[in-house]
Amino acid sequence: MRPDDLDARLIQLLTDSPQLPVLECARRLGVARGTVTSRLARLQAAGVISAIVPQVDPAGFGYDLVAFCSVDINQHVGHEPVTEAILSAIPEVT
Repeated sequence: MRPDDLDARLIQLLTDSPQLPVLECARRLGVARGTVTSRLARLQAAGVISAIVPQVDPAGFGYDLVAFCSVDINQHVGHEPVTEAILSAIPEVT
């Protein structure tokens, strides 16, 4: 599938504001509601869009700093004890 300009604008709109209703998307894009609905269905069927989810901003939870880290886990012990220990020791880990 080759997305056209309307597909690209719709994807960008939903990337920026994933909770916009179809009618509002149609209004902002200057097309009919049915056009947006059919475009979304076609993009999903083609696997271009797999999900529309809200973007979470950690600052909204009061976190001024965001850090990513990894943990190496000994597979003989398993991941549940390690995960539980980290989550109970560091309450800011989400």
